Amino acid sequence: MPLWAVILILFGGLLFIGVIVDLIAKMRGKKINLEEKNRHMSESERVYSESFMHEIKKDTQNL
Repeated sequence: MPLWAVILILFGGLLFIGVIVDLIAKMRGKKINLEEKNRHMSESERVYSESFMHEIKKDTQNL
C-alpha cells in the first residue's frame, strides 16, 4: 500500500473520531468554555501563564 494512502487513512480516521466525539458532546449538551478555566486558576498560575504567553509572543516577533 502506498505511503500516501496510509497517511490519508490515518488523518481521515483522526478526523472521523473528532467528529464523533464532537457529536456526542453536543448531544449530551456539554460546552467547552475556556474562560471558565481561567476563573478557577490561582493568582500564581495566572501570572505564570501570562508571562509564558508574553515570552512566546516576543520569541515569534524576533524571528
